Amino acid sequence: MGSMKNTEKNCHECGAKLEVNVNWYAAFMKAHSNICKECYRSKGRERYKNNREKIINWYKDNKEKIKERRRNQYRNNPEKKRERDRKWRESNKDRVREYGWRHQGINITYREYEKMYEEQGGKCLFCGKEFKVLAVDHNHNTGEIRGLLCLRCNLKIEAYENVDVRNNIIKYLEGVR
Repeated sequence: MGSMKNTEKNCHECGAKLEVNVNWYAAFMKAHSNICKECYRSKGRERYKNNREKIINWYKDNKEKIKERRRNQYRNNPEKKRERDRKWRESNKDRVREYGWRHQGINITYREYEKMYEEQGGKCLFCGKEFKVLAVDHNHNTGEIRGLLCLRCNLKIEAYENVDVRNNIIKYLEGVR
């Protein structure tokens, strides 16, 4: 890697001063001249708005080509993909959580979860202990959310709700005595 030489340029769209890291930004600057990120994005949105149908049709027509290109990028550099995915999950914890809840049939947003967490003071409704993360307790039949519990208490309630598991626990405990 060369030196991290910084230069100042002005955006030719809005005139804003740009501090450009030459090594990182070189390919972008070569392709897009002197334009700031905001103007570049604005032009992209405008271009999409003006050519929406054409762009959508291109993606539909080239779906397999795009998939193959992504597969090849992953095959050629799986560490880079894993790192990018890890960074995305780290910066989008709320979306990852919401996806997991939807997958389990729990209809709650991350904001609703945070509000419940604050109302409960970060404490499990069952045992009263404080935790950084709590599980969303819900009725598996109706999907109704009852509150936030620690993982251990949530599993206990889930086992109690399941009649077969509850009967097996009783049989086990009676056999141990």
